[in-house]
Amino acid sequence: MEIELEIKLRTHQLELWNKLKRFNVIVCHRRFGKTFFAMTRLVEQALSNKHKHSLYAYIAPTFTQAKRIAFLYLVQFTQDIPGAEINKSELSVTFRNGAVIKLLGAEQADSLRGIFLDGLVMDETALISSQAWSLVLAPTLIDRQGWAMFIGTPATRMNLFYEQWTLAENEPDYMRAMFTALDTDIIPPDELRRLQRTLRPAEYDQEMLCSWDGAVLGSYYRDAMKALIDEQRYTSLDYDKSYPVYAALDLGFSDLSVWVVFQKVGNRVHIIDCVAFEHTAIPDQCAEMKRREWCPDQIILPHDALQHEQSTGVTRAQIYQRMGFTTVQAPADKRIHDGIELVHDLLPRVWMDDTRCNVLLEALIAYRANFDPIKAVHTTKPVHDWSSHYCDAVRYMALGIDLVGEWGNYNLEVLDRGII
Repeated sequence: MEIELEIKLRTHQLELWNKLKRFNVIVCHRRFGKTFFAMTRLVEQALSNKHKHSLYAYIAPTFTQAKRIAFLYLVQFTQDIPGAEINKSELSVTFRNGAVIKLLGAEQADSLRGIFLDGLVMDETALISSQAWSLVLAPTLIDRQGWAMFIGTPATRMNLFYEQWTLAENEPDYMRAMFTALDTDIIPPDELRRLQRTLRPAEYDQEMLCSWDGAVLGSYYRDAMKALIDEQRYTSLDYDKSYPVYAALDLGFSDLSVWVVFQKVGNRVHIIDCVAFEHTAIPDQCAEMKRREWCPDQIILPHDALQHEQSTGVTRAQIYQRMGFTTVQAPADKRIHDGIELVHDLLPRVWMDDTRCNVLLEALIAYRANFDPIKAVHTTKPVHDWSSHYCDAVRYMALGIDLVGEWGNYNLEVLDRGII
């Protein structure tokens, strides 16, 4: 690495340096030194760029984070380079060759529209929106065939970081690498053992072992979903024509409307599909579902689907019936936690298709109780976010599953918990 500043990298970082490609997804534990490593990449590339004008960006989730995490490194690496001009107000440095490195927050990503970048680093990528990358940042690399580096620690799967990690598995222009605390020997073994004793298991798995199934604090179904994966019940499921097909719905328009499509196979529940609609009228949803091979025979609706619309005097249940669906009403759960407990009871005998239901799986992992930071306790109220609509549909399935079809003969030996 021939630059005008000596930067000492650790052994594992040097090994990684020699493997870098145009797009790099680097997953590592908190003490890896990922920001230090990424800033060396930006400085080295800026100093060696032969173009008259070149621009590089370091992007954190917010501008404040960019300043707090990376600006001291930028100053440290460049303050002794002849001709380097550091602008503290704009968090940038300009080199003698005209190259510029600029620190930004992802909320400022729109300010980069219409320009070109020679390279960029996205730090704490799991906290940056997918749209910031796909709609704004990725196009800035086209003119110069620029490079990108995505770095961070996992924070479940429904985010840009996991999308890029998955993409990198088969894309030839991508390189991906994962470094856990056990791989780098940065953290002494005694300290790792202390962290393992004092952190929650999910937190330790995420922060030290880079687990994508890590800390979703207050998650209602995380352990049940882990069991579903470990027991290979998250697998390829074929539609079985010898069994009826049902669906449980969470209704919405501006919010998502979610159909969880399932079959009762013996004493098991096979979730074979999960379809989400946004800003889609009920007749259009029904038309789409009827085009599918496994169109439901009956659908389970929330208890409030019997309420009459003021403008038409028609209930939503009647609209589905007019579209040719047989409907049943899920009983009202007076407390949402009663329905959550029913889901807990049902999940040990749920099987789920691993292609069509991947978003549903992530929603069930992400669904969690609200956390009160002042009292440092989880409340009884679930967080309302993107996962709520999927999990509400599963809750209606658990509430109404005995109202549709018949159960086969039970094999109690395979059940840890169950609705009998």
